[in-house]
Amino acid sequence: MVIQEIWQRRAEINNVKDLIDIKTREDERGGGTATLCDAETKLEMMDKFEVNKDSNAFKLRLRNVYIWLVNIYLSKGNCSKIQKLFGKLRKNIPQNEWSNLIVIGDFNVDLNKQSEEKELLIALAKQMGLSVADPSGNTRKQAKLDYLIRGMGIKVTENSVLPGVSDHKAVWWKIEVSNPKKKSTLKIPDRRCADEIMEKLLKNKRIQSTTHFFHGLGALRARRKRNMMKLLRPRKFRLSSLFDQLMSAQDCHEAISLINKYWKRFWNENESLRFSQESRIAYQNLKRILKYHLFEKRDGAIINSILKENNVITSDPKEIEQNLLTTMQEIQVDHNWPWIEKKNSPDSK
Repeated sequence: MVIQEIWQRRAEINNVKDLIDIKTREDERGGGTATLCDAETKLEMMDKFEVNKDSNAFKLRLRNVYIWLVNIYLSKGNCSKIQKLFGKLRKNIPQNEWSNLIVIGDFNVDLNKQSEEKELLIALAKQMGLSVADPSGNTRKQAKLDYLIRGMGIKVTENSVLPGVSDHKAVWWKIEVSNPKKKSTLKIPDRRCADEIMEKLLKNKRIQSTTHFFHGLGALRARRKRNMMKLLRPRKFRLSSLFDQLMSAQDCHEAISLINKYWKRFWNENESLRFSQESRIAYQNLKRILKYHLFEKRDGAIINSILKENNVITSDPKEIEQNLLTTMQEIQVDHNWPWIEKKNSPDSK
């Protein structure tokens, strides 16, 4: 259980036996967070650091599964507060553990409202491989201020908005957690070594028959045994230059301008690559950004199912349409020049 704005009830919360962590301001006025747990199996706190004057981040382990949990309260959902949050996460949490990160609480950035603050929050989250989980209802009047940002190792299966005891409603989340993937230990034959061995055998004039060839192959393999196999290592997650640009923006308006310029330059460069000798790179970029390889296509490339960000496959036409439009809107974020227009399908008659 994660609670925000506890400053008026700190003494009572301190007496709760299931308290994991509590964070309040020095002047005791406003803000503060508390995290509690009544699990039968005790949670072990493995690491901890301060995110802001109201929030801590901590690494918890339950049996053989662990998560990074940030009980967040942003007193103001402005540019500097958002930048500071992601800056602290990037600095203090190893990249290979971002997949098991949960940032949950009161962001004071309304998901229902189209704003530059919302665009910046979503953009920085995506740069770290994180996504925003949208609650099923409003959490304060007509606004959605309380939600969850998760890594790819966290799967949200259910959520519901419940009556609260303050001006904010409570959000109940059901999640599934998986441990981050371990480093690959898969070994495969080294092609360079194989080519070198084959070249030596082909140039050896003493080899006059198949028997001589296989004898020579066995001898060379035994001699090069240590170099025969190579270890496959997983690709490291790399932050694009856009993350650093967004972190250095003076305000949200500048940040959105940087996003527009970044993607405009990206697509122009990609179009140039498509019609050059480096077209392979262009299509790799399209695959990485648009995820078109995850769509099931047939009957003239009509998309009839799609894999959503929560790893759930849907075949509902309305849901597919909305997901595709959302993806395109996130790429083309300049609302001064909207280019997505919904039109009815032309009459086949």
